[in-house]
Amino acid sequence: MKNEWSSFKTSKPEFNLLSEGEHMLRIIRYEQLNSFQQYNGSAKENLPAYANACPQLAITVVAAEEGKSGGLTFRLNRVGFVKMSELPDKEQKKYEDIDGWACKKDEDGDLVRIVDPEKVKSCENIANQFAAALQVPEGSDFIEALDSAIEEKTVFRGTVSIEDWDGSDQHRLGRFRAVSKVAVEADFEE
Repeated sequence: MKNEWSSFKTSKPEFNLLSEGEHMLRIIRYEQLNSFQQYNGSAKENLPAYANACPQLAITVVAAEEGKSGGLTFRLNRVGFVKMSELPDKEQKKYEDIDGWACKKDEDGDLVRIVDPEKVKSCENIANQFAAALQVPEGSDFIEALDSAIEEKTVFRGTVSIEDWDGSDQHRLGRFRAVSKVAVEADFEE
């Protein structure tokens, strides 16, 4: 059996994780994937019993302030699902509890999570907050806007928080805000 590590040579990591707190950031890439995939697009191990993955965007940002470094990849969800704990006891009997999600069989016989329209609105609001931080006009195509933000190196503010997820620290990005563009007078002299 070949030892795959025998030819591995270490190198500088792509970036260190951003520290907790507010940062000036810019997006460097994104990947359309779903909750059944790793950030690199490969399938996760130990998939759940339900069949419907959540469509997601994995977005990588890096520090955009002089003298600052670090980066972070985070996911934007396209939809949200009903949790069993959110249903009244009477309603819970209609569904199967899979990892805390309310699930039932669809018309194809697949066990699926129940989409929650209010959580879909919340997911859309988060995406719209991110778009607003990138100063994307309303009605714009979101993917085209991300491509433009990468190309133009658009800077925005975001807040990193560290939360427990399955017993380990997970860096999360939220509270997106636009950075004001500075107007320079035509007759300004340096």
